[in-house]
Amino acid sequence: MIDNFGFMTNDPDTISVLDQTKVPKKAIQGTPWYQLLSNPLYSMQFYYVGAFVEEREKLIEDGKAPSKEED
Repeated sequence: MIDNFGFMTNDPDTISVLDQTKVPKKAIQGTPWYQLLSNPLYSMQFYYVGAFVEEREKLIEDGKAPSKEED
């Protein structure tokens, strides 16, 4: 790729580390966020607003403080 286009799409150091990486005996399987959402108790404790809720974007807070104009 570097011969044709003059750049590498991947960092050579990263490729070297990945080539030397071995598969662990106990690999993590599944997705942790799915496990959180599959348990209603956890979902409520983390204040998860499901995709089925209409106008959910109005309920989700992104951590920004309201501006003076919104008060």
